[in-house]
Amino acid sequence: MQEKSVQLTVSGNVVGVNFRNWAKRQADRLGVGGWVRNNVDRTISIEVEGSSDAVDEFIELVKRGPEQATVEDVDVRDGELRGLAGFSIEY
Repeated sequence: MQEKSVQLTVSGNVVGVNFRNWAKRQADRLGVGGWVRNNVDRTISIEVEGSSDAVDEFIELVKRGPEQATVEDVDVRDGELRGLAGFSIEY
């Protein structure tokens, strides 16, 4: 099974709309590891790794976001596999 790691930067109306909790639920459901955090510029950073299929599905979900969010852009960059286990919300 091919593993994949990506770093995402999500912009739009994404802070204050429960995006981090929603992302954790999606990641847990898909079995991917990583973390999510709000940035001072009101974007969201996410690092996620796992099977290529699960990571690709996670990216597609993030592009839509939770119902309350308006995702304008998702910048996707390749990351380095680091063996991240579990998905956490960083504060």
